[in-house]
Amino acid sequence: MTPVAVLFSGGLDFMILAALLDECLDSKFEIDLLNVSFDGELALDRISAMMGVKELRKIAPLRRKLAF
Repeated sequence: MTPVAVLFSGGLDFMILAALLDECLDSKFEIDLLNVSFDGELALDRISAMMGVKELRKIAPLRRKLAF
């Protein structure tokens, strides 16, 4: 069950939004973090997003899944 998805660049604004969603949503719900890149895995937004997901997993260990 995925009640929410976030277009996620890994920037500060999206990190805060994802962290707030983690606080507000029951941990049984997934939060999908969507990232679009036209330059492949080495695009700066993709790298930032992957680093952001790693940090979010540290602060939200009870979240069943942060899908990226």
